[in-house]
Amino acid sequence: MTWDSILVRLETEGQVLASAPVTFAAFLLFAFLLAWLLVRRAYRTRLSRLNRDLETARGFAASVEEKNKALYDLLSGVTKQLVVASDAKDPDGIFQNGRQVGQALRVKKLDDGILVDHLVATGNFNKDAPFLYEDSLLQYDSATTFSGKKQMEKGHQDFREAACSFLPRS
Repeated sequence: MTWDSILVRLETEGQVLASAPVTFAAFLLFAFLLAWLLVRRAYRTRLSRLNRDLETARGFAASVEEKNKALYDLLSGVTKQLVVASDAKDPDGIFQNGRQVGQALRVKKLDDGILVDHLVATGNFNKDAPFLYEDSLLQYDSATTFSGKKQMEKGHQDFREAACSFLPRS
């Protein structure tokens, strides 16, 4: 197509449009409204999808924040135990929750923990929770003998040949 043929074509179409201006204007208005409705629908669909994604992200962030707070509380408790234990006077003492809860007598240090010949604990000792001995964070693993309920009722527990493993410190 050349410029001359394009100009001739426009001139011909212009005469057709001039003969029906209301129809042409109505068609343009209809085309504009249709395009506007399609764009509006696509925009609203995208916006609602983004809002759903945002709510999911907010829920995830709240979950992470809750877990971080729980972890912070746990670490604060361990740190508190470490500080109190470092101020303690008894070199054989074992500590939980910032208090001395027993003594470790005749301790043999191993690569992965300690072996305590005689661990004497008060009724406040929780063998399922970590404890501090000297500058180490430990977890009770097992003992060859353990005092029964009668000893616990008297306010102490006796563990013989208690094996305890080191826990990582942050």
